[in-house]
Amino acid sequence: MLALAKGCYRARLAGTGAEVARAQELRWRAFRTAGCPAGTPGRDADGFDDLCRHMLVEELRTGRLVATFRLKPN
Repeated sequence: MLALAKGCYRARLAGTGAEVARAQELRWRAFRTAGCPAGTPGRDADGFDDLCRHMLVEELRTGRLVATFRLKPN
């Protein structure tokens, strides 16, 4: 699996359904929680998730997911 590290971060492709779910949960917190009580759980999932590869950006020390984006192959 491809992994790139720079400074205190590592970027890699999600390799499991659980890792895709982590990406969806971060997207939920970033884009969907407006007006929700703090800590409301959720996942931002759509039809593109099955068509895309999911890139995860994690802190090396903690493994905490800090960013995510999708790549759609041709």
